[in-house]
Amino acid sequence: QDDHISDWVRQASGVTDETGAGGGYDGEESMAMTNFDGLPPPPPLEEDQDRVIALGADDGAYVAPPETNLEQDGGNEQGSEVDAADEQQEGSEVGGYRSDFKRGKRLRKLARMLNSKQAQKANTRFYKHTVLVILGLLIAHMACFIASVALIDGQKQYIEEVVDAGSAVITLHRMALDCRVFDALHKNQSQTGIFTEADLPHFEFLFEDAIDKFQRDHENTYLGRTKMRRLMNRKKYKLQDYWETPMWTSLTEKIDKDTPTFVNKSLGLWEMGNEIIAAAREVLANHERMVQNGPLDGNRFWFFVMWNAPWVLYDGYKLTLYGLVEQVLDKFSQVGSAMVVLLVLEGCIVFFSASMYVLMLIQQMVKNRANLFSVFLVIPTGFLRALASKQVQLDEDADTDDDDDDVGDLRQDDQEQEGQKLVLSTGGKRGKSSMDGAAEDWFAHNRANKPQPFWIRMAHSLNPLTWFGSQRGKDAGKKQLVRNGRDSAFITAPFAFWGCVIILVYAITIVQLGRVKGPFQMLNMIDFLVFRVTRGVVFALETCLSTTDADKEMRKQQTAQQLADMEHDYISFLYGFPALGPGAVRDDLSVDKPAVFQNQDLANLFFRNTGCLRADKSGCFPPGHKFYDATHNGIDAMAVRFMQETHLLLSDPYSAINISSSRLQYIWQIGRADLFDGMSTAENLYVPWNFHQPTPGSRGILPLE
Repeated sequence: QDDHISDWVRQASGVTDETGAGGGYDGEESMAMTNFDGLPPPPPLEEDQDRVIALGADDGAYVAPPETNLEQDGGNEQGSEVDAADEQQEGSEVGGYRSDFKRGKRLRKLARMLNSKQAQKANTRFYKHTVLVILGLLIAHMACFIASVALIDGQKQYIEEVVDAGSAVITLHRMALDCRVFDALHKNQSQTGIFTEADLPHFEFLFEDAIDKFQRDHENTYLGRTKMRRLMNRKKYKLQDYWETPMWTSLTEKIDKDTPTFVNKSLGLWEMGNEIIAAAREVLANHERMVQNGPLDGNRFWFFVMWNAPWVLYDGYKLTLYGLVEQVLDKFSQVGSAMVVLLVLEGCIVFFSASMYVLMLIQQMVKNRANLFSVFLVIPTGFLRALASKQVQLDEDADTDDDDDDVGDLRQDDQEQEGQKLVLSTGGKRGKSSMDGAAEDWFAHNRANKPQPFWIRMAHSLNPLTWFGSQRGKDAGKKQLVRNGRDSAFITAPFAFWGCVIILVYAITIVQLGRVKGPFQMLNMIDFLVFRVTRGVVFALETCLSTTDADKEMRKQQTAQQLADMEHDYISFLYGFPALGPGAVRDDLSVDKPAVFQNQDLANLFFRNTGCLRADKSGCFPPGHKFYDATHNGIDAMAVRFMQETHLLLSDPYSAINISSSRLQYIWQIGRADLFDGMSTAENLYVPWNFHQPTPGSRGILPLE
């Protein structure tokens, strides 16, 4: 209806595509008259055919108002006569129907008013506020995303601390192993395929590398990598006490001229590690001078390293690893709680508030539109046609465009309308009903309805029943503006979808953070497996280098205990704790989920790999070597044989337990190179998010033929 009237108004007012709404006024009157010349009054719309002006005509017929010279019968002839008369009298006026030029201007101004800033205020407010809401959501989303990434990335240091502590345990065993090799070489205990006197410079290099790496890892574990931080006591493991309290008893040999004496000294892990580093550097720098005064195993620096590194320091680092894993799990639990808070804040409160605010803006905009168009609904269509088709003689000075004249004309028209007392009614079979005072009644009804409080209007706008095309409309006399919530649903749907996506992302993140306990326990266990291999080599060498049966028996018992720990951890790691049987004792390393079924690459590395796993490929065994098949069929084949050879070594008689033992050759060569590097590769595969990437070839393994 609005488009129909607007087109007629444009014709009546002389506004065309060339002139536009702001065209000049020169010749405006003649253009309007010319454009309107010969046009009948606007016909009734299809939806308003039942509304007519009943001025003595039949029901359903359209009758022109009495002010015009149009009649039902003979209208064309009479119109022609009037046109001819008008042309003779006024000359410039064409046609029998003269448009009211000022009314055309008023209608044109009405169209401008509907498009004015004041009328479009609600639309403009909706647009600007919606843009601001979207920008606010983007800022909130970016802030929460940065906070989430910072929280998760902040756990990187705790993972690195676990890796540093595990690497420190490996390097402290390497220091003990190299110290033992120094003593054996100075005693002329050597064997081809294990070590010879010609290998002493190479072992000096390995010893120095082990000392440097242990010092780095020792400092990183206690002081932190990038920034200073202090270990704190946990619920179960008291990390601060382990490192700062003198609770670890070290054994120091004090050499006198007559007889050696042993002195116990209590230290914290930090001080003990530093003293072991200092003693190891003394052995590395002065081992050749030390042997000039007697065997190297009689030197206090060598004795301090060998008696404290694999025992007291190892026990302290083992508890530290347990405590660091506990710390990581607690930190990730805190991150999970923080993610829940961000989920509620961003996914629920922010997006829900934004969606409801946008919905309220839409409701206000719809209400404003309804108020504007309700004015046209309460004015009868026939009355508008009567006013538009009314013939008015224009004066010569009627080209003025003052608003005051328009107001005066409106008042005059109202008076004329009162004088004429047009009866406006609806025709048709439904009978006639007077519409006098319909607009006044409607405005009186609206004045009676006072604005409701804000919270009531807000609740009404949030009522889901009004969102999706409720049939309750706005009463405007005989017509209604029917509410339609499709636009509201269409506009608010992206906000709801965006909020659902955010909630889904947070939910997945929280679930994934809750699953880190198993992987970190696996990481801790594989760290233990790596240094259990090195520890097994150390104790097997100690057993074979023992000279007395009593010493061999003591070393066999120690080696048997280390072998039992390795078997326990290896089976629990690959197949889960239930695979150990009903008599197994659960500890902090025990995991129920088998690692071999958690990672396909890990399973391939343990069972399907057919390549050489040494970091230094130049030391790989060639085809035909006695250890070639054992080292080219995955980690599991090497690990199982490593444990079998250790069992056989412990079963041999004392006379067969020496440096020439074939059992020791496999344990030494495979345990220090192929199996050790293979376990390190498996650790690298299983570290979450690959935070730790050890440098290949950095172990300093001696190439063997």
